Amino acid sequence: MKMFKFLAELIFPHRCLGCSEYLEAAYLCGPCLKKLPVRSRLECIGCRRTVPGGITCPDCRPHYSLNRVFIVSEYHDPVVSGAIKALKYRFLPELAKPLAGLAVNYIQDQSALHRISFAGENFAVVPVPLHGRRENWRGFNQAALIARKLAEHYRLDYGEHLKRQNHSIPQAQIDDSHMRFENVKNAFACVDPSLVRGRSILLVDDVCTTGATLNECAMILKKNGAASVTALVIARG
Repeated sequence: MKMFKFLAELIFPHRCLGCSEYLEAAYLCGPCLKKLPVRSRLECIGCRRTVPGGITCPDCRPHYSLNRVFIVSEYHDPVVSGAIKALKYRFLPELAKPLAGLAVNYIQDQSALHRISFAGENFAVVPVPLHGRRENWRGFNQAALIARKLAEHYRLDYGEHLKRQNHSIPQAQIDDSHMRFENVKNAFACVDPSLVRGRSILLVDDVCTTGATLNECAMILKKNGAASVTALVIARG
């Protein structure tokens, strides 16, 4: 990890991903950070139709275990997608902080509209896990970095209650939506059912496309007793 970090800083000096300004110790300057788009539209995880509260619509509900999905920003925004890619592939874990901050802004907006609240529910924040081999290669799990910061901000329980039990092809390398669902079948397991039983889960990941990974995680969590599963992702591809 230290070697990756050294090489990343050598090859990619601290320049803003938005305006290319040289920075001392960050990759997003204040003005560009404020310009990052925050979504207002809520959509169904399955058909992507606009729905109230980000719920899984009645047509898609038989096929999805997720109760709701919240999508923070727009992947087609070059700074948002650039930050996510730099976090994962340039090994820059410090980018988790501004992305988590963007999620906080989004949650504040949705809370003001009474679409989301952590009050009165027994929430646990759970990241989508990486396989150990991939996490060792990267040096961190980007979803866990973001999830932990959200849990700290909202004073919610954080737990890595899921584990990835097989090393499958990365979803980003699969174009066919059906194959994405097949690729993650039986990929996850619950670490300790007693830690999720009866709880509302906020499942966090950096990016989703079809929602196959989120759905598989939600199915495992519910099989192990979770009361509900709400997903929050930074962007949707």
